[in-house]
Amino acid sequence: MSYDFDVLKTMIEDAISELYSGNWFFFEHGVGEWSISSEFHSIMKTKYGECFKEYDMDAEYNLMKKTDCAYAAKVIVDANGKTMYIRPDFIVHKRDSYKRNLLCVELKRKGGKWLKHDYYKLSFLIQMCSSEAGRYVRNYSFGVSVLMLKRRVECRWYKRGEIIETRHASVDVKHNVPFLIWQ
Repeated sequence: MSYDFDVLKTMIEDAISELYSGNWFFFEHGVGEWSISSEFHSIMKTKYGECFKEYDMDAEYNLMKKTDCAYAAKVIVDANGKTMYIRPDFIVHKRDSYKRNLLCVELKRKGGKWLKHDYYKLSFLIQMCSSEAGRYVRNYSFGVSVLMLKRRVECRWYKRGEIIETRHASVDVKHNVPFLIWQ
């Protein structure tokens, strides 16, 4: 199956809309990111598992293939040369290969320095390159940073390390049931 940007964008926006409508409690009461990423994973697997059957879909996944037979924690090097261990919130990838990674999603409940960290992490992971030892392999075709606030959602889409589109949704709540209006 071909995974073009518009198809992936529709899937992600649909899953985020369902996340809000089915789990409004999370956003009303400030439930943490790990619970949200777990629920997002469940929605994506239930709705789109068949679409991604040649891939693995994981939440909070921290391993990458280092060599043909060894695995290591995912790491990136920041602008100051510091190694940082990372755990993407949701990914669509092949667990046994660094050559076929499709999508990396970072979910955030608040802005600030952690959101900037996600932007850096995504721009790094969506680059097509690797080190000579294979340690800093990345190769995700697409990435999206999702800022989920109580009344607003922002999605920044990445490809080849660059932002290619930013989308917003307002959250409208009627009779305690939220729905998203994408712009």
